[in-house]
Amino acid sequence: MFNRLKSGKYIILVLVMVLALGITGCTTNEAAKNDEVVAKIGDVEITKDEFYDSLVEQYGEESLNAMISDKIIEMEVKKANIEITQEDIDEEYGKMEDYYGGPEVLEQTMAQYNMSKEDMQENIKLNLAMKRLVAEDVEVTDAEIEEFYAENAETFNQEEQVNASHILAQQLMVVI
Repeated sequence: MFNRLKSGKYIILVLVMVLALGITGCTTNEAAKNDEVVAKIGDVEITKDEFYDSLVEQYGEESLNAMISDKIIEMEVKKANIEITQEDIDEEYGKMEDYYGGPEVLEQTMAQYNMSKEDMQENIKLNLAMKRLVAEDVEVTDAEIEEFYAENAETFNQEEQVNASHILAQQLMVVI
């Protein structure tokens, strides 16, 4: 009877192992996904892992710091109950269109930087939120402005400078 019980435990153990292997074999393997080829040059392949590692090495710290800053700003904006409306964003976007000389020029400029209108609007929202967040704590009096000017007068008092240049060209006359 002990042998029958022992063999029954082995059968259950084997069934559990087969079931476990079946379940894990059916799920997606994250490591296999990262071996996906993202570029091929002749016979040389660049995998997703290699591409990711290169991006992290080149831009990782800068990108991570930017993401951290964005999240901190979002948290502080939320804590200060600052709301940026679509109207605020549209108004600022309109100012940018004017500054760049129209919507077409702004769109071309954004295209040069691989930015969509939605990306730009998110950027505007973040900048407006930062301005409002900082503006709450900043109060500059006329006395402070005058004091700053007095302390830094040499920076503001520069002699007028003129740069002049001439282009001389010989005139060629042909008489017929």
